[in-house]
Amino acid sequence: MFNLNQRSSAQWQLASGHTLRRAVGQPRLLRVAQGQLWVTRDGSLQAPAVDVLLKPGESLALNCGEAVVVEAWGDSAFEWLEPAPKQT
Repeated sequence: MFNLNQRSSAQWQLASGHTLRRAVGQPRLLRVAQGQLWVTRDGSLQAPAVDVLLKPGESLALNCGEAVVVEAWGDSAFEWLEPAPKQT
């Protein structure tokens, strides 16, 4: 679960029609700032791949160990957010 105090490492840019494959090493939230992203989550025999279309302001929670392919539909900007540090 992500809280509302997420930290962003940077805003990424992806030109229309370009793709990016990324393995998720830690839980992340992919949030679209501009354009649209077609996201394909890796699948297996037990759980087929899942495609999601994200529009500006929408986000997708990504789990540790999964991989995604992101394709820009129009010039796009997005962030890979990480959970805020736990308060003690």
